[in-house]
Amino acid sequence: MDSIILTGGHTPKPFSKAAGAYRIATELRDAGFTCQVIDISGLDSLNLIEKIVSSFISEKTLWIGISSTFLDKLGGVDWPKASIETNHDQEEIMSAAADLRIRLTKYNPNVKMLFNNSLRVDISAAGYKLFDGFTDDLVVRYTQSLRNNTPFADGRVYQKEYTGFNSSK
Repeated sequence: MDSIILTGGHTPKPFSKAAGAYRIATELRDAGFTCQVIDISGLDSLNLIEKIVSSFISEKTLWIGISSTFLDKLGGVDWPKASIETNHDQEEIMSAAADLRIRLTKYNPNVKMLFNNSLRVDISAAGYKLFDGFTDDLVVRYTQSLRNNTPFADGRVYQKEYTGFNSSK
């Protein structure tokens, strides 16, 4: 599997899903990549998430992404609340993000971790590349650069109406 997207969580309407992860998966597949979208709604346990996601990770996996659009709890942390609260809560987010990265990259140490940053929380220090806004084309180009081992300007912040992005380095 070239890419894996974790999505899910609390949605405004019961039994509805955020379309962003599926939209990106479609663009990736249209560009010739394989992509698995995993709905992690109700899966607060990092052990269970690791067990499920690890079954899709191979030596070909380029990246694993988290869609934060409706993300609620992950690793015992209430992400929406913590993203706007105190520094202590930010530390909890950073710790949970780092723990998840460590758990998943042990199956392929070359895997990159991506985070769609609709929650406006900076987890880049935990080893994540941050993407923001409408990222379908940007993620496809990023995936192409990983597969081809070619340089890519690190997409930290990206907006549809913006013609470029800023580096997180």
